Amino acid sequence: MTQVSNARLYRWHVGAFALYAFFAWLFIDHGVSLFDNVSGSGKDPYIFIWDFAWWPWAIAHHQNLLHTDLLWQPLGVYLGWITSIPFLSLIGAPLTLWFGPVFTYNLFILLAPVFGAFTTYFLCLKITKNPVAALFGGYLFGFSSYEMAQEIAALNLNFTMFIPALLLVILMRLDDELKRWQTCLLVSLLLACEFMTCIEFFALIFVFGGFIWLFALMYLDDYRPKLRRLFIDGLYAAPLTALILSPFLVSMLTHIDYVKLPAFWPYYFTIDFFNIFLPGHNILIGGGWFHALDNHFHDDFQEQDGYIGIPLLLVLYWFFKGHASSGGPRFLLISLLMLIIFSFGPQLWVNGAYSVLPLPWVAIMKLPLLSAALPCRFFVFSSLAIAVVAALWMARMLAQQRFGLAALMAGLCVVTLIPGPHPWGKIPASDFFKPGRVEAILGHDPQIMIIPSGINGYSSYWQVQSKFAFRQTGGYLGFAPAAMQPDQAVQDFYLLGLHAEHPAALKAYCITTGTQYIVAGPGTPADILDELAHLDWPVQKIDDVMIVTVPKAQS
Repeated sequence: MTQVSNARLYRWHVGAFALYAFFAWLFIDHGVSLFDNVSGSGKDPYIFIWDFAWWPWAIAHHQNLLHTDLLWQPLGVYLGWITSIPFLSLIGAPLTLWFGPVFTYNLFILLAPVFGAFTTYFLCLKITKNPVAALFGGYLFGFSSYEMAQEIAALNLNFTMFIPALLLVILMRLDDELKRWQTCLLVSLLLACEFMTCIEFFALIFVFGGFIWLFALMYLDDYRPKLRRLFIDGLYAAPLTALILSPFLVSMLTHIDYVKLPAFWPYYFTIDFFNIFLPGHNILIGGGWFHALDNHFHDDFQEQDGYIGIPLLLVLYWFFKGHASSGGPRFLLISLLMLIIFSFGPQLWVNGAYSVLPLPWVAIMKLPLLSAALPCRFFVFSSLAIAVVAALWMARMLAQQRFGLAALMAGLCVVTLIPGPHPWGKIPASDFFKPGRVEAILGHDPQIMIIPSGINGYSSYWQVQSKFAFRQTGGYLGFAPAAMQPDQAVQDFYLLGLHAEHPAALKAYCITTGTQYIVAGPGTPADILDELAHLDWPVQKIDDVMIVTVPKAQS
């Protein structure tokens, strides 16, 4: 095992960060302007742009931070149970105020794999004591198929640095490098940061962490006394974490029924068994080669995140071969298999069809709130376990001076995980939604419905562009509030987005929600414009939008 002096180790740290930053630039940015474009595809990136703008604006305007009436009038939107990334928004607030929320979002997307890789590098360095192996492990996590898939549209899901950092703190405690108070403080702060970035992962840390702690207790005989001590540490850390998060937790408990997700969601968002071996469409080499199989993967490329690849599978096989009968390797093998199996969801999905084989997650789904967790996203934990095992294998090869095999397999693992071209889109700026323009045309604080709405529209961005100059009787920050989902107009204009088959339902919706204007933004399909023109309400074309005025007697 290679030992490195502190001075040289510092150079390794700087070099690792620089290398990860280079790969992030190469794979994601490659010279694209962070000011004039939006990273990713679909409409989800605009949720995060809204979040980055909302938190500093709400603080400056003394707004309720967890509830806003800017969307989904008259009910408003509760932000506690939806994707609102308060931690990232607050630490990014200076950048947002200076350069705008689009730049802040793009920068965080670019930094997410860098920070994930860098914290995993320190985790692997702690485990292997070998900087080369740690560099390899950090890369495999930060630029895993999971991370690169979530880069497409989900900042909360790919800003994962807190997970390896938490594991690093736990290992330091097990090795007596941290005292109890230090451990509890660091664990509580990391958990709070994760909670304010991704509530889903915060909850899953306890589920998977509990299983892994039990496996460690079973297979790591020498660590049992310290593992029991670690359990006591957790009992101390829990109330401190709850205290830090109490403003959120108390509020969220009073809004627990706010969001309703489809019951089939955990069955639908799972990893196809073949995706472990075959690349999805988001992988550069091999993506799309196996049409007979990969066409049955999840049709959202963002969720095709379970690819490990043959070279990395070989590395895992060689590490465990002959060493998995007991102790650390067996603990790692059982933990990794558990994480992968849970990623398959409640029922095994093979070649685009559900098998009759039920899986363990079906039992976990019976627990409150966890029933809404999407199994394909569990692969973040599998990716971290794979990175650690690969780093251990690399350290073993280097200790045995098998440099050729180590270099060959490292190269193959890196090459097979190279992501496909990262999508970028131009900012969907509108002349009508420029600051001051909405007020000049519609008056102060108008209440409007933007078409196309929901997941197919840019209403979130246009509200940010206007500096929150209006309130919406719709919007998109995730699913519509549960109380409004049954409305036919919500189904037409939010869930479907590009259909207008029930004009009477739209009229009724405008009346009940107090809508003053319907604004059809740039890019609205011709069939919807035609439907709006036949509502028999006043219509005018201003700038790049069409405005339908709801009669005052009905609004």
